[in-house]
Amino acid sequence: MYDRKLRTNVEVKRLIAQECKSNSSATVEQRFQSVRRAISCWNKENHRNSQKAVEDARRKLDSEMSKSTADETLIYAINAELSSAERRR
Repeated sequence: MYDRKLRTNVEVKRLIAQECKSNSSATVEQRFQSVRRAISCWNKENHRNSQKAVEDARRKLDSEMSKSTADETLIYAINAELSSAERRR
């Protein structure tokens, strides 16, 4: 199923263009299959990267908050990083 959020993603647009160019002699149906497969792979990889970013930010936040002298500025920055990573997921 097509995720409408992907239509504005520059990386996905580039991926689609690349797939269409690489299969110029293929039928329209074959191109669609190729593009779907490429988007699916990209989506899986992107999800893994986003998940890793969330886990890393949570780990950093836990570590900083468990210190006896926590740096509030650093905690705020890590929290912003975590929020950003969760939105990308």
